[in-house]
Amino acid sequence: RYVNDPKCVETKLTESKARGREKTRVEAEDECKQGDMVVVIKPNKESTYKNTVDILDEMTINNIKRFALVNISPVEQELIARTEGVPAGQ
Repeated sequence: RYVNDPKCVETKLTESKARGREKTRVEAEDECKQGDMVVVIKPNKESTYKNTVDILDEMTINNIKRFALVNISPVEQELIARTEGVPAGQ
């Protein structure tokens, strides 16, 4: 679930107050929704066609409007290889 950037919400509230028309928090949150969010999808060499289609389906299901499907870099691939099997948070 996408969570609004608190800085964006506070900026919208401050800007509206400075203009003389204060917005409600809900209005500010609505303006911040997904405007700047972009999901970058980088399938690696182990990804299958089905995996890729599934993640694209998830973008539609979750109403993610901006996403990019790009190649994974060798450095990112190496990072994945180094961290495979390492428990999260270590």
